[in-house]
Amino acid sequence: QTLPELKVIVAPRHRDRADVAAGHLGRVARRSLGEVGSTMLLDTFGELGKVYAAADVAFVGGSLAPWGGQSVFQPLAQGVPALFGPHMNNQRDIATLAMAEGVGFVVNTPDELAAETLLLLTLSPTDRAAISMRARTLIVRHQGSTARSLDAAEALLEG
Repeated sequence: QTLPELKVIVAPRHRDRADVAAGHLGRVARRSLGEVGSTMLLDTFGELGKVYAAADVAFVGGSLAPWGGQSVFQPLAQGVPALFGPHMNNQRDIATLAMAEGVGFVVNTPDELAAETLLLLTLSPTDRAAISMRARTLIVRHQGSTARSLDAAEALLEG
């Protein structure tokens, strides 16, 4: 009601759960069928990065319930602020970094998710650009961390 032009895209972690997700969403357009609507189900492979690139805000699932959370890397790499629940056990480090940079935000309930989403979507263009820049900078600053860790481990083993 507040944002009548809002489009919501839901991307299940596993494509085989698309029918279950569609059942929960009610009126939903399915990407695999070429449908378009205000709520779209992304039930195809290889398009999530493109969706994040076009997004203004992302909610990363598997995190409101104790399932461990999904990666916030992709939305942040696209400069998109990431919302997630308190259960980010599988992605704890990047979630902590995102929160410290002001580009990742914990929500504990669906109501908090709605409120925080509305807040982010109604920021000024200047504030949204600043968040986008911080998100991209965070990812660039931490690129290559796996290689650095392997180099450090190798040095310890050789030393």
